[in-house]
Amino acid sequence: MTTAHEIEPETATEETTTMDDSNTLVITRTLTAPPARFFEAFTLADLARQWMAPGPFGVSETDFDVRLGGHYRIVMEGPEDQTYSPSGTYEEFILNQKLVFTWKWAHEDLVTRVTVELETAVA
Repeated sequence: MTTAHEIEPETATEETTTMDDSNTLVITRTLTAPPARFFEAFTLADLARQWMAPGPFGVSETDFDVRLGGHYRIVMEGPEDQTYSPSGTYEEFILNQKLVFTWKWAHEDLVTRVTVELETAVA
């Protein structure tokens, strides 16, 4: 099983961020762990709980049905009793390679699409 220290940001050796004309944000990272470990961090609720909330927030609930058409829901709680809850639908799933899902905050209309692509770096 993957542990939290194996998926922390310190495993990134290089990062670039760009935004194109279609309002697509692209973040590229070179990581020092196998793609399977990062895929698990996005698809196993116990691991996602360890990193899915920013700063002083924590994840109090997760519900993941990781399959094509499946849904997820995450509940983040802040130090001043704030609660934020993103949810979405899995649109593409290629084990240890690619995950595409929607991201919608509760009480907001905007739905975004997140694409995570993992590949082994060529030395």
